[in-house]
Amino acid sequence: PTSLTSIPSDTSISLMWSHSDECFGNCTFMYEVTWQQSGDESSFRNTTTTETFYTIEGLIPSTSYEIGVGAYCKEKASIKVYRNVTLTVADLDCKKLLCAYLKYIIHMISK
Repeated sequence: PTSLTSIPSDTSISLMWSHSDECFGNCTFMYEVTWQQSGDESSFRNTTTTETFYTIEGLIPSTSYEIGVGAYCKEKASIKVYRNVTLTVADLDCKKLLCAYLKYIIHMISK
């Protein structure tokens, strides 16, 4: 995936990305979203989706998370390409939240 962006809130993070077929050619894309509290492997969670967006919910406020989005071809599931980011779920002021939300809307409209 490319252009991984995020919109954090108090207890969730919405992720958006673009797919890139430079590694796989024509195939059915699957994405694996992984997350855990920074440095705490026991909190590891993951899910898969065919969409280019996902919202992770139930996060703990003011906590850092290591988040990854991996792309793979359904037909070649052993080959995965990841984009990783460390984010902190924290209170946002309204201006930052509105700006992030507008960027998300523009991203979704331009698809």
